[in-house]
Parts: sequence; structure tokens; C-alpha cells
Amino acid sequence: MGTQIRYFRSQKYTVEQEMSEEEALREGTYVRTVFDNNQPYRAEIFNRGELKELIYYGRDPRDTDFVCRLIKEQGPIPVTIYGSPAPTAQGELQTLSGWNPLGELFHITTRLVDDRGEPLREEVFDASGALLGIRTFEYRQRALTRIIFTRADGAEIVELEDNCYLE
Repeated sequence: MGTQIRYFRSQKYTVEQEMSEEEALREGTYVRTVFDNNQPYRAEIFNRGELKELIYYGRDPRDTDFVCRLIKEQGPIPVTIYGSPAPTAQGELQTLSGWNPLGELFHITTRLVDDRGEPLREEVFDASGALLGIRTFEYRQRALTRIIFTRADGAEIVELEDNCYLE
């Protein structure tokens, strides 16, 4: 199949989220995604027509040399790298890293997703490997209703609560 570029409204690479290049450029806020053999390889997040973040898939999330080369080529920009997913009995385990615009690693996250690709749980670590916290995702009728981040010190932060679906 080879390489192809597609445009989306979000990082959910579904037919419902896909848009034409013309529509993306007109709206200015979109995700330009490069697919290699039908798998996402690179995504560029644009907001108001400006490149805001680079995302790479299927790479080593701790590859400092790769991130440094990217920032040297692209200029200061946040980078997220997703490792290759690993199937488990509970779902697919993803590992991703977040890098600031200077090329400094600031977090590593392990994410468990279900068979639809929806996140169930995340463990977030700082660059040194210390646990920052655990994020849990709750669903009702397949709709995300609540996200809770429990910090390493035990404090809970409700990041999302959609009362439309709560009982």
C-alpha cells in the first residue's frame, strides 16, 4: 500500500473524523497523519494553521537522539512518541513519552486500552521513573463519563465529569 497522508479532526483515525486536505486547511485545526502500510507513522497537530506538536508511532519512546534530531530539523516543538503496542489479557498496553520543545523528556506513560482503542488506565511517570500518578477512565454506554487522576500522594483530581451519562 505504501505511504499516504490523511487529515483528521482529532487523533481518532476513523472515517467519521477524516476530512479532506482542503477542509483541513480551511478550518486550520486538524491532525495531518502519515500512514505507512495503513498504520499511522507520524502525526502533526495543527491549531489555527500552526504546527503545535509532532507525534511518532512505533518507535522507542526513550529515543533521545531521535527527538534531538527532530527538534534540530523542526525547531522547538513538543514531541510525543508511542512505542509498539503489546497485547495483554486485559487489552493493549501502550507506552508513550512526552518531550518538551527543548527536547527534554518530561513523562513516560503506560496506557491500557480496550478493543476499541479507548483508554482504561494510565500510569504516568516522570523522566526519572518516579510515579506521578494513575489516571482512570470510566465509561457508560460506551461514552467517556469520567477521568480521575490519582496523584502519587493519594490526592484525587477529577479531570472530566460528564453528568449526562452518570447514574
